[in-house]
Amino acid sequence: MKTPRKDLYQSFRNSAFQSSRAELGLPPTSAPTQAWGVVMDWGLPEGTATVVAFSDGNARVYLSNGGGPMVGASPESIRKAAKEMVAIAAQYRPPTYVATDYPLPRRAQVIFYFLTDAGIFTAGAAQAELSPLSRLGDAARDIITQHVSSNGNNSVES
Repeated sequence: MKTPRKDLYQSFRNSAFQSSRAELGLPPTSAPTQAWGVVMDWGLPEGTATVVAFSDGNARVYLSNGGGPMVGASPESIRKAAKEMVAIAAQYRPPTYVATDYPLPRRAQVIFYFLTDAGIFTAGAAQAELSPLSRLGDAARDIITQHVSSNGNNSVES
Protein backbone atom coordinates (compact mmCIF):
# COMPACT_ATOMS: atom_id res chain seq x y z
CA MET A 1 0.00 0.00 0.00
CA LYS A 2 1.40 3.38 -1.03
CA THR A 3 1.60 6.21 1.55
CA PRO A 4 -0.50 9.23 0.55
CA ARG A 5 1.57 12.27 -0.46
CA LYS A 6 0.06 14.43 2.31
CA ASP A 7 1.24 11.86 4.88
CA LEU A 8 4.71 11.79 3.31
CA TYR A 9 4.85 15.58 3.44
CA GLN A 10 3.91 15.59 7.15
CA SER A 11 6.45 12.84 7.87
CA PHE A 12 9.28 14.71 6.11
CA ARG A 13 8.29 18.00 7.78
CA ASN A 14 8.03 16.43 11.24
CA SER A 15 11.47 14.86 10.93
CA ALA A 16 13.00 18.35 10.95
CA PHE A 17 11.38 19.08 14.32
CA GLN A 18 12.31 15.71 15.81
CA SER A 19 16.03 15.71 14.89
CA SER A 20 18.68 17.05 17.23
CA ARG A 21 21.85 18.85 16.23
CA ALA A 22 23.92 15.94 17.55
CA GLU A 23 21.87 13.37 15.59
CA LEU A 24 22.48 15.38 12.43
CA GLY A 25 26.23 15.60 13.14
CA LEU A 26 26.21 19.40 13.22
CA PRO A 27 28.85 21.26 15.21
CA PRO A 28 27.86 23.00 18.46
CA THR A 29 26.72 26.60 18.31
CA SER A 30 28.20 29.38 20.45
CA ALA A 31 25.05 29.56 22.60
CA PRO A 32 22.19 27.11 23.33
CA THR A 33 19.65 29.52 21.78
CA GLN A 34 21.64 30.06 18.57
CA ALA A 35 19.97 28.44 15.57
CA TRP A 36 21.61 25.47 13.87
CA GLY A 37 18.60 24.95 11.64
CA VAL A 38 15.59 26.84 10.31
CA VAL A 39 12.23 25.65 9.04
CA MET A 40 10.06 28.03 7.04
CA ASP A 41 6.45 27.15 6.25
CA TRP A 42 4.86 29.29 3.54
CA GLY A 43 1.09 29.17 3.05
CA LEU A 44 0.41 29.10 -0.69
CA PRO A 45 -2.91 29.08 -2.56
CA GLU A 46 -2.64 25.32 -3.17
CA GLY A 47 -0.93 24.10 0.00
CA THR A 48 2.25 24.72 1.93
CA ALA A 49 5.89 24.96 0.89
CA THR A 50 8.29 24.00 3.66
CA VAL A 51 11.97 24.91 3.48
CA VAL A 52 14.37 23.22 5.89
CA ALA A 53 17.94 24.54 6.14
CA PHE A 54 20.80 23.36 8.34
CA SER A 55 24.08 25.01 9.30
CA ASP A 56 26.11 22.47 7.27
CA GLY A 57 24.35 23.53 4.05
CA ASN A 58 21.87 20.69 3.78
CA ALA A 59 18.47 21.90 2.67
CA ARG A 60 15.16 20.42 1.64
CA VAL A 61 11.98 21.79 0.12
CA TYR A 62 8.74 19.91 0.78
CA LEU A 63 5.46 20.70 -0.97
CA SER A 64 2.21 19.61 0.66
CA ASN A 65 0.36 19.41 -2.66
CA GLY A 66 2.46 16.51 -3.87
CA GLY A 67 4.96 18.51 -5.90
CA GLY A 68 7.87 17.45 -3.70
CA PRO A 69 9.92 16.65 -1.87
CA MET A 70 12.72 18.26 -3.77
CA VAL A 71 15.68 16.37 -2.39
CA GLY A 72 18.88 14.79 -3.49
CA ALA A 73 22.45 15.93 -3.52
CA SER A 74 22.46 19.64 -2.86
CA PRO A 75 24.45 21.64 -5.39
CA GLU A 76 26.79 24.25 -4.00
CA SER A 77 24.31 27.05 -4.73
CA ILE A 78 21.72 25.39 -2.46
CA ARG A 79 24.30 24.67 0.24
CA LYS A 80 25.37 28.31 0.19
CA ALA A 81 21.75 29.52 0.43
CA ALA A 82 21.03 27.13 3.33
CA LYS A 83 24.10 28.27 5.25
CA GLU A 84 23.09 31.89 4.65
CA MET A 85 19.57 31.27 5.94
CA VAL A 86 20.87 29.69 9.16
CA ALA A 87 23.52 32.42 9.59
CA ILE A 88 20.81 35.09 9.31
CA ALA A 89 18.68 33.23 11.86
CA ALA A 90 21.65 32.84 14.22
CA GLN A 91 22.36 36.60 14.12
CA TYR A 92 18.78 37.80 14.03
CA ARG A 93 16.72 37.97 17.17
CA PRO A 94 13.12 38.57 16.14
CA PRO A 95 10.45 38.36 18.79
CA THR A 96 10.03 34.61 19.16
CA TYR A 97 8.39 32.21 21.55
CA VAL A 98 8.92 28.57 22.38
CA ALA A 99 7.01 26.29 20.02
CA THR A 100 5.28 23.24 21.45
CA ASP A 101 3.36 22.43 18.29
CA TYR A 102 3.95 23.21 14.64
CA PRO A 103 0.73 24.17 12.87
CA LEU A 104 0.72 24.82 9.14
CA PRO A 105 0.28 28.44 8.09
CA ARG A 106 -2.84 29.86 6.53
CA ARG A 107 -2.67 31.10 2.95
CA ALA A 108 -0.25 34.05 2.59
CA GLN A 109 1.19 33.45 6.05
CA VAL A 110 4.82 32.55 6.75
CA ILE A 111 6.01 30.81 9.91
CA PHE A 112 9.67 30.37 10.86
CA TYR A 113 10.94 27.80 13.34
CA PHE A 114 14.43 28.26 14.78
CA LEU A 115 15.98 24.91 15.74
CA THR A 116 18.32 25.34 18.71
CA ASP A 117 19.83 23.23 21.48
CA ALA A 118 17.52 25.07 23.92
CA GLY A 119 14.39 24.11 21.98
CA ILE A 120 12.42 25.29 19.00
CA PHE A 121 11.44 28.94 18.79
CA THR A 122 8.98 30.41 16.33
CA ALA A 123 7.95 33.68 14.73
CA GLY A 124 5.58 34.36 11.88
CA ALA A 125 3.73 37.01 9.94
CA ALA A 126 1.45 37.54 7.03
CA GLN A 127 3.48 37.35 3.84
CA ALA A 128 2.78 41.03 3.14
CA GLU A 129 4.06 42.03 6.60
CA LEU A 130 7.30 40.07 6.74
CA SER A 131 9.60 43.08 7.05
CA PRO A 132 11.35 42.12 10.31
CA LEU A 133 11.77 38.60 8.93
CA SER A 134 12.30 39.53 5.27
CA ARG A 135 15.98 38.53 5.13
CA LEU A 136 15.04 35.04 6.30
CA GLY A 137 12.21 34.89 3.78
CA ASP A 138 14.55 35.99 1.00
CA ALA A 139 17.08 33.30 1.98
CA ALA A 140 14.35 30.63 1.98
CA ARG A 141 13.07 31.75 -1.42
CA ASP A 142 16.63 31.47 -2.72
CA ILE A 143 16.71 27.82 -1.59
CA ILE A 144 13.37 27.21 -3.34
CA THR A 145 14.63 28.88 -6.52
CA GLN A 146 17.84 26.82 -6.48
CA HIS A 147 15.89 23.58 -5.91
CA VAL A 148 13.49 24.38 -8.75
CA SER A 149 16.42 25.20 -11.05
CA SER A 150 18.28 22.00 -10.18
CA ASN A 151 15.20 19.73 -10.37
CA GLY A 152 13.69 21.35 -13.45
CA ASN A 153 10.11 20.20 -13.08
CA ASN A 154 8.84 21.45 -9.73
CA SER A 155 7.30 24.87 -9.28
CA VAL A 156 6.15 26.98 -6.40
CA GLU A 157 3.72 29.81 -7.05
CA SER A 158 3.05 32.66 -4.64
